[in-house]
Amino acid sequence: MSEILQEDLELETSNNILAKIKFEDNSVNVNLDVFVMILKVKPELSSIDILGKTSLELVKNSVKNYETRVFEYNNEDIVKFIKTNVFNRKYVMVLYSNMPLLAQSTIEAYIDYFKIKSLCALKMPTGYIFDLDYLRSVDKVYNPQRFNFNEEDFFSLNSYQDINFAYQTLKRRIISHHQNNGVIIYDENSTIISAEANIEGGVTIYPKNIIVGETFIGAKSVISYGNVINNAIIKENNFVENSVLKNCMINQNCKIFESVIKSNVVVEENSILNNKVIKGE
Repeated sequence: MSEILQEDLELETSNNILAKIKFEDNSVNVNLDVFVMILKVKPELSSIDILGKTSLELVKNSVKNYETRVFEYNNEDIVKFIKTNVFNRKYVMVLYSNMPLLAQSTIEAYIDYFKIKSLCALKMPTGYIFDLDYLRSVDKVYNPQRFNFNEEDFFSLNSYQDINFAYQTLKRRIISHHQNNGVIIYDENSTIISAEANIEGGVTIYPKNIIVGETFIGAKSVISYGNVINNAIIKENNFVENSVLKNCMINQNCKIFESVIKSNVVVEENSILNNKVIKGE
């Protein structure tokens, strides 16, 4: 059995390592034609964690390809509010902070529809898209064209009872995303995966697993029964069972049983750990 390496990771924390593994190119091409206003509403609901992100963070993630700004909003006249706060953009999209199910593909579809149809104003199930030149020429928008596509994405949190629906829907979407990418998940009901987790195709996940934070799991790894994994890096071809892994890195070809590994510990490749508690500084 190989020894465990407990290294000083001040210069390269597990999050930095994770970023290198997950993405070789993190650049985002920002579309400068469209400005996205996210109006902050229902702050007590928009700030609740839903599988690793708040509703506001999820909305911002859906429009990450556009210049975006969050505005405090108190039900002011929308036309006046936009004209007061937006300059030098061809189009403006108005969204709200309590819409946690918005998907990037849905945003793209609405913007494409607006442009193809050469519209001046579009009412989405919740929110708007405007041509800013048109908006500057009017005091009020009457009967904007309506387009309803992927209406579930526009579900809004208006009460605490709505949190469960958002949670269950987002959970289902995350699991489906990983399954479509070649991850085997045996029990959808007892498996929790956060929105931030990155799992490569070829990973197998057994029941009763919680995988949260910016966790990375490499191909051919087996996440057996009963693990809690939080902000961990698990490289290729590892086996983990009934363990807690937090803020640590597991190198290739390890087998970990009934163990707790935390706080910037790095496990050397080919290690076998059984009933160990290892905590770094």
